[in-house]
Amino acid sequence: MISIKDFINKLRIKKKFVFLLSGFTILSAAVFLFFFLSKKPKVTNEIPCVNWQERLGINLPSGFNFANDSLPINDSIFLTKLKKFLPQKKNVSKQMETVIKRAEQWFPVIESILKKNNLPEDLKYIAVTESRLNNAVSPRGAAGFWQLMRPTAIKYGLEINDNIDERLSVNKSTKAACKYLNEAHRQLGCWALAAAGYNLGINGVAKQVKIQNTKNYFDLDLNSETEAYVFKLIALKYVFENTREFGINIPRKNNSKPIFQTYSSDSSVIHLHALVTKYNLDFDLFKKMNPWMKNEKFNNAERKTYTFEYPKPYTLENFKKFLFKNETKDKDSITEFHSKS
Repeated sequence: MISIKDFINKLRIKKKFVFLLSGFTILSAAVFLFFFLSKKPKVTNEIPCVNWQERLGINLPSGFNFANDSLPINDSIFLTKLKKFLPQKKNVSKQMETVIKRAEQWFPVIESILKKNNLPEDLKYIAVTESRLNNAVSPRGAAGFWQLMRPTAIKYGLEINDNIDERLSVNKSTKAACKYLNEAHRQLGCWALAAAGYNLGINGVAKQVKIQNTKNYFDLDLNSETEAYVFKLIALKYVFENTREFGINIPRKNNSKPIFQTYSSDSSVIHLHALVTKYNLDFDLFKKMNPWMKNEKFNNAERKTYTFEYPKPYTLENFKKFLFKNETKDKDSITEFHSKS
């Protein structure tokens, strides 16, 4: 007969065994569960990746970028937004064709200045979307290829007074725009944001970057105009680099040679007629080439040196045809890309 003491001892041993067994069971289950959950399930019927470019009818080349910054060219949202600003193939407007022809004349000038200022060549499309490469003056007072407002132009070194408006000099206004864009890039960190800053203002973009805690232009929630701005530039780049695809056949020129020759004057009176006569130049063409000089004559008491541009002999006839051609007056209506507010 088992004594009460032995019975209690056996009961204690049994409890310890049950406790150890339970602990081992729980531990084994936990280990099994960990490995089961950490192991990727094998997908037998994987859904193929959608080719959004093909679906949306866009054919961006591999490595297509803007200002050397990579683009999400396989992202459906990016491609859907971009498509809004691409014209229908083989149905590009005559206005757009005119702008592309105009670019053949002016892009070499702009590109060389961008290069000298260490800016990506793609930023030339800002001038296209701003003015269609026209010395236009907007209702708000922005002027020139780069549509610079008076305070901004003066801040970046341009002269504006009753006799002169250097915003209308392609050379000088491009240099001023380069200063602005370089500053925007220093503050914002990438060229897409710098381009957005050209539209909204550097401080305006910087504020949104801080609030939204992202430096990716394509992730920012901006006002509709600025949100579309870089997409317009990207669309312009694609069209300009693939003109045949859009039914535009414009022979490319060899633009490696200098296009302009320059003439300077530091006389106490700047007189265009005297300058043109001295160098035996065409007065009307000279005036067309230098629209930044509002008056044909003005006092230059400080004897400041002013530089004027005139086509090189081998580009003379092209510029005559180009500048005196009866083109339609631009009212900022490249409908595929840009509408001024």
